[in-house]
Amino acid sequence: MRAWLFQDSRQKSKLGDKCPWSVGWYDPDGKKRSKRVGSKSLAEKHQRKIEGQLAAGTYSATERTTWKSFREEYDRRIVAGMPAGSREQRLVALKHFERIVRPAKLTAIKTQTIDDYIAARRLERGRKQGSTVSPACINKELRELRAVINMAKDWEYLAKSPKFHFVLEQHREPTFVPAEHFAAIYDACDAARLPANLPYPAADWWRALLTFTYMTGWRVGEPMSLQRSELDLDAGKATLRAQNNKGRRGEVVPLHPVVVEHLRTIASFEPTVFPWYYNRRSLWSEFLRIQEAAGINLPCLGDHVHTPSCYVYGFHDLRRAFATANAATLAADELQRLMRHRCFATTQKYVSMAARVNAAVDKLVVPARLQKVAT
Repeated sequence: MRAWLFQDSRQKSKLGDKCPWSVGWYDPDGKKRSKRVGSKSLAEKHQRKIEGQLAAGTYSATERTTWKSFREEYDRRIVAGMPAGSREQRLVALKHFERIVRPAKLTAIKTQTIDDYIAARRLERGRKQGSTVSPACINKELRELRAVINMAKDWEYLAKSPKFHFVLEQHREPTFVPAEHFAAIYDACDAARLPANLPYPAADWWRALLTFTYMTGWRVGEPMSLQRSELDLDAGKATLRAQNNKGRRGEVVPLHPVVVEHLRTIASFEPTVFPWYYNRRSLWSEFLRIQEAAGINLPCLGDHVHTPSCYVYGFHDLRRAFATANAATLAADELQRLMRHRCFATTQKYVSMAARVNAAVDKLVVPARLQKVAT
């Protein structure tokens, strides 16, 4: 395995003795490579380096891999197959990273690069007027970026991944929607304006979605992507596709009769169970409108959507409500299965001396407001 020195004949004829020297070699895959170095002494030094790497088997051709080419490959192999919600979060994080860092070569991304990104990002304007981007938001983006960079390492484009120094966050206790607040929000669904132009009122759509999320523990993106063909109301079951949930596990999920009854009120010929032909931000805005009508005004205790004067619940608080309400009546493994947690330690957060029971779905806690609807 040898490398050689050469000068380009056309450059030699133009520049004479000032023509730069280059090094040529064949990589382990048999592909011819070359690099223009400059002076002959530097070229000889680079020649010895390449020959040493080829002889020791440590040669790597990744130094020339650009961020652009990696992104094209990553988008094609990974991003294209991600669920819509996860794909959106990953692309947003990459957009901010590329806007601030402007990466060129993949190997130029070091720990210092990540720290520079954090330093710049934490000074940018947040959603609320006069605020900056929150530590929780930055850490969320860092987790997305770490997954991308780790994939570059797995593909052997990087010898090692840079370290990610996460921003210190103020500890907040996870919050959930208690039954009395759920009842208030449920009754205030008449304030909803969207979705419009459907064969049923927007209030029915929202009551069905809130009940579905509260009584199944599904993440909001999962019912929003549920197809009519994946729902069997007569059997009381819904098919959750692997590509549409964070746990990447497909399964047939039994539904509580209260959920089924609400789903019957929004039966239509739309391809999805919960049609929403607007952007995702409009979904949150409409949820905010409903909670304002319900008089929800919370102190800053959790990860909520904020307004200038108050904090309100997010959709994930409905999922936490499902776990909290049923942790005492469902066995830990049943709760983990229903919530589709990958790690049992996550489920353990909601379990306090839970007694083992058998029929999980039939024993789900039904809020008093939904019991009135069922009767």
